[in-house]
Amino acid sequence: MVIILAQGQARLPKIGASDSAAVRSIVEDVTSDKSPLQFERPAKSEIDSMVEDVSSSLMRSEHDYDMIDCLSDLEYFQRPNTAACNYAYAKVELILSKITDVVGWGVTRDEFPYVLQRGLKDAYGAEVSKGAN
Repeated sequence: MVIILAQGQARLPKIGASDSAAVRSIVEDVTSDKSPLQFERPAKSEIDSMVEDVSSSLMRSEHDYDMIDCLSDLEYFQRPNTAACNYAYAKVELILSKITDVVGWGVTRDEFPYVLQRGLKDAYGAEVSKGAN
């Protein structure tokens, strides 16, 4: 994959939704164990269930490039307040809101990077390994 540098910022070339090799490459880069930053697991007891809910929701939908972009912003630039991250946080809250009313779950901004990273890794990591076979 070619990364274009413009004014010190890395820019990824635009890709089509049908470009599965590029999609796999981006997903692998952002969700792999080789990413530059692995977020610490919060102590909240239901965090694994929250991650599972997010990943299962993502598996049922198309690739969410804004969520992938947010994770990239968090891992590489430590920027949690980008437009992509605000969207991703709202989407994670929406996914979890279906359960929140029943069990009182909610994700805080501090827990969000871990939930996003693990949710994307679980959702798209399984897809990447299926595509490699």
